[in-house]
Amino acid sequence: MGKPKVMIENLKNIQSELEKLTTFPAMPELAHKILALGPRPEVNDLVAIVEIDPGLAAQIMRQAASPFFGYRGSVIAGAFVSRRPAYPEQGDPR
Repeated sequence: MGKPKVMIENLKNIQSELEKLTTFPAMPELAHKILALGPRPEVNDLVAIVEIDPGLAAQIMRQAASPFFGYRGSVIAGAFVSRRPAYPEQGDPR
């Protein structure tokens, strides 16, 4: 029964610390480049940016393979292999 109370206290402490912040760290350069591509970037443009940072590529692969997204394809060697189009309204390119 004590766990929820401790968790609530921890959340209050975190909130208190966040409210004290007056500045935030700058957004990484890669994030700016990705956002500059617009809301529906071409896959090749994204790959060109993501492959610069192996850590970012690994995070994306982990997320893509997670059950949260319900992805049923394979995530292999830094490439996403899918049997469905990235944007369904564009139709299947095959």
